[in-house]
Formats: sequence, C-alpha cells, structure tokens
Amino acid sequence: MTPSPPDDHSLKTAALAASLDAIVTIDQQGRVVNWNPAAERTFGYLQAEALDQPMVDLIVPPEMRESHLKGFQRYLDTRVAHIVGQRVEVPALRKDGSQFPCEVSFHPIHLSSGIYFTAYLRDLSERKVFEERQRENERKLQDLSEAQTRFVMEVSHEIKTPLTGILGNLEVLLKFPHIPPEEKQEMLQDCYRETLRLGRLVSDLLGLTRGTRVQMMEDEVPLDQLVLDAARDLQHSRGNVTLTVGHLDSCWVLGDSDRLKQLLIILVGNAFKYTPTGGEVTVKLQAESGFVVLKVSDTGVGIPAEDLQRVFDRFYRSALKEDQDPGGSGLGLSIAQWIVEGHGGQIWLESRVGEGTTAVVKLPSMS
Repeated sequence: MTPSPPDDHSLKTAALAASLDAIVTIDQQGRVVNWNPAAERTFGYLQAEALDQPMVDLIVPPEMRESHLKGFQRYLDTRVAHIVGQRVEVPALRKDGSQFPCEVSFHPIHLSSGIYFTAYLRDLSERKVFEERQRENERKLQDLSEAQTRFVMEVSHEIKTPLTGILGNLEVLLKFPHIPPEEKQEMLQDCYRETLRLGRLVSDLLGLTRGTRVQMMEDEVPLDQLVLDAARDLQHSRGNVTLTVGHLDSCWVLGDSDRLKQLLIILVGNAFKYTPTGGEVTVKLQAESGFVVLKVSDTGVGIPAEDLQRVFDRFYRSALKEDQDPGGSGLGLSIAQWIVEGHGGQIWLESRVGEGTTAVVKLPSMS
C-alpha cells in the first residue's frame, strides 16, 4: 500500500523543530510569529514567552536597536536591503542579559497577508572559543619554533669565543713555524685550555636546557685577573664601542674560573650589543665586607622598567624598537644567573631607558 504524502504544514513544522539553527520569523510590526526550539535554547526564551513580542527587545542589544529598526523600516519603504540573503556576524542578546557572537541571515517572505521576515541565527560562541584556542596553539608553536632558533643562535655565540681563540693560535703556529719554543708552548696550552672550556661549555648548555644542575668547580679564583683576561679576549668583538676596565680591587672568590669567565663574557657581550656606536662599556670590581661586587655598565638603549623582572627568563628579550634590537636570543642572562647562583651569589640589572644599563653581580669573597 503506497503511503500518503506528508502534510506540508506538518513537514515544515518538523523541519523547523529539528533545525540546529535558531529560526525566528517576524511580521511587518517586527513581532515574533515563529520561534523554533533552537531559538529557545539559543536565547533562553520559551516559545510562549517570545510569540507576539518585538524581536529587537528579545535578542538585539540595546545599543543596536535603533539602527536595526531604521534598517527594517527602510526595507518596508523601499524593498531594498543590502544584507538580505547574506550571512553577517553581529552581537546578540540572551534572556539573562549576556551577549554572544551570532551569525545571522535575513530572508523576506511576501505573502498575501503581508510581508514577513525569517532570520536564521547561529551561536558562534563555541566556534570563537575553538578559533581562539587554535590561534593560541599556533602562537605557542611559533614561539617554540622561534625559541629553538634563538637557542641555536645562542649556542653558536657561546661557542664562538673559545673557537676564535683556538683558531687564532693555530693560524699563528701554521704561519710561523719557527717561533720560539716557549711561545709555541704557551699557545698550545691556550688551545688546550680553550678546548677543555669548549667541551664543558657544551655540556653546561645542554644541562641548562634540561634544567639539570651541573656541579661547579671550587678553586681559588683571582677575579680581578679574570676580568682582565676576559676584557683582552673581548677586544676583537667590541666594534666601535669603547671598553674601559675601571678600578679593580684585588678579589679572590671560591669558584669555577671557566664559568666565571663565561659570566663576564656574557655580561660584557650583552653590553656591547645594546650600546650604539661611540658608546662605552665599563667594568669595575669592588671588595666589600665578605663580598665582591662586579659591575658592568653601558651607555646603551636601556631596558624598560616593566621588563627588568623578566630579563633573566630563558629566551626572553626586552620589547625594544626595531632599530634598537640587536637580534640576541635571550638565553645569555639566564645562563649568567645560573652561574651566579651556582656560586652562591646574586645578580640584578639597574637601568633607565635611553641612559644605559648596569649589571650587578654580588659574590661571596674568600677574604
């Protein structure tokens, strides 16, 4: 037996009820004549509450009602509306007063009894949350990629100093094979020391990235002599910046000479990077009661006050203007802090934008 075709009205009613989108129909006076179950879920009004009520009072935010009513009246007068049939995103209002992003399209229906408008509305809240999470994940991936690139750059920078010393000595030995034996022996010893330092540096960097605490050596280190050695090694990298070794008290600390030299290279190298041509970097060493205070000052661009608490975060770099950014990685100061704290000391920065920065290191002394 052939089933009879469904009743048109019943079929339309079932389709409206099954729709996941809110479907609202209004008459020429803007009053609701149809309000499907999805509209109840979306806006919070039951159908009985919504029927015969002005739609603008139910779902349009107060600040948009006047423009909505003007557009509605303009269509009734001219039969022209630019948004008819188009999907647009607008803020919508729930019964509880909360607003949410809503995608809506309007469709006029011309019947013998008058003109009606059906609006198809979709709550975009979940989609917006998903999109924001996706953007946040993309930002995190981008940050991770940039951090990885910066780390490789910083490792290259940290390794470059001992390699430069080794290469310079080897070039001299190759070009001048007949130099005095005592000079040759001294150069070979320098190469040996720098090679050991290079190996330890690589191990330390790997340990730092894993968050591993590496044991510090405990030797008696003449810090004033170490400052002079580091200043001599850094002369080639100062560019057009003056490097001045100021007053150096005779200071001895119990620690790791390689890592303390690495600390000096990081601090002076940072000062070079952020000091423009013609500027000056000054290193001073002062003995205090039970402590040694090392200061590395520059006449560079300075650091904003809001960044001073974060400069020791791994990979963090101060938000400077593009023409002030030297392109560093942001890992150097975290390594410096790790070295200082490994020696039982403290490190902090004092700075004013446009006036320069002073890195202050306070270490326990042996005296």
